[in-house]
Amino acid sequence: MKLQQLRYLCEIVKHELNISTTADAIYTSQPGISKQIQALEEELGVKLFTRSGKQLTGLTDAGADIVILAREILQHTQNIKRIAEEHRDHQTDQQGQLSHCHHPYTSALCFACGGAAFYWALS
Repeated sequence: MKLQQLRYLCEIVKHELNISTTADAIYTSQPGISKQIQALEEELGVKLFTRSGKQLTGLTDAGADIVILAREILQHTQNIKRIAEEHRDHQTDQQGQLSHCHHPYTSALCFACGGAAFYWALS
């Protein structure tokens, strides 16, 4: 299960079960959303939506319960990002303190001093 799948689920509900409208609203493709919802249903072993042909007509009982939890999970991820940002801001706002870190993926040193950050690529 991926956070993106939960986001798609919630967005579909937000856009009144219209996958095309949902895709336009979140700048992705309708087939991509459909595939991710199908993968989520397969992983969970339950249908999330009632359907008439290819048209979504409603949420199943399981789907309704899962949407509630999915919204909570997505809200918690936003809270985690907010807390991390607050801690990052606090670390860089400490006056007179120089900190550095080596990021293994970018091979860069990050120096933070007085709220300003500078990145130098290592050669």
